[in-house]
Amino acid sequence: GRLLSWIERCIYKKSLFVVAATEGLYNNIKEVYSGELYLLRNGFSESMFKYDPDKYDAFTLVLHGNLSSFQGIDIIIELGRLLEAHDHRVQILIIGKGSDDYKLRACTVKTIKYLGPKPHHEIASIIQKAHVGLSLRRAGKISEDAFPVRAYEYIGVCLPILVTPISEAGKHIENLKIGYQFEPEQVNEMVRVIEELMVNS
Repeated sequence: GRLLSWIERCIYKKSLFVVAATEGLYNNIKEVYSGELYLLRNGFSESMFKYDPDKYDAFTLVLHGNLSSFQGIDIIIELGRLLEAHDHRVQILIIGKGSDDYKLRACTVKTIKYLGPKPHHEIASIIQKAHVGLSLRRAGKISEDAFPVRAYEYIGVCLPILVTPISEAGKHIENLKIGYQFEPEQVNEMVRVIEELMVNS
């Protein structure tokens, strides 16, 4: 609350300049900081994250990174259930760890394969063989202002991307015509888009 806001303002006051990674963060900081402020977006390693025409045999969706409470683990599990119910030969590979990874360790949905944490170079070799990248987060201001690094890495390996919630990242991805954004509850709509991508892959 107030104490954290005060600490934040004190840190800004003593800064030579401040760098924000997204437009949303830039605008938030601008409200409390009048000094030099720069927008410097994240990116990906072009030598590591690159297109690979050799894909998994099964149509594969992938999500990697932090698996904390901000991430949409429940959305992924519901997506896996619906794809399994539609009898699609699909797999969802999930890489990473975090406070919500226990949900994946306990998950019995056959379409979902939780791989745990992996070194960065291994992540690149796994996701470049997939067909679709997932960047699913819960609704909220933090998610709306976010542009997760995983989304940049999916761009690097040339995957279409599905994003939740409606957000800065999702708007950029739709503007570039490289993916789709949804609200977290629109899992049926995600399934429909995945089915279209399967037909066109």
